[in-house]
Amino acid sequence: MNVLEKILEEIEEIEKKFVVGHEVLFALGATGMATEIEEIIRSHIDEVENDGWIPVSKRLPEVPEGTGDDDCPEFNVTIKGANKATTLRYAPDGTWFDDWGEVYKVVAWKSLPESYKG
Repeated sequence: MNVLEKILEEIEEIEKKFVVGHEVLFALGATGMATEIEEIIRSHIDEVENDGWIPVSKRLPEVPEGTGDDDCPEFNVTIKGANKATTLRYAPDGTWFDDWGEVYKVVAWKSLPESYKG
């Protein structure tokens, strides 16, 4: 999923909070909805400007609590001091680790690309 699709998905979620039927709840609606949409867009600016790379200082991946090590999602990452990107898993406790359990200091991450569909 690309960044714009993620933004649209997040906007659809907030619409559910502000729209009942076809009527916007104006007490909260227009201004609240605009503010939340602006926050969503701003939260993804770094990702768009940096070819999908997200600094860990800005945001971390979302992983459900209780996810076991074998089920932790993989991401492309840039490790502090490394010249090339690599792939690591990310745990709910904030740990970046490889298949052997070694922990790394990650400076930026991005989602893995979609598989080739020929």
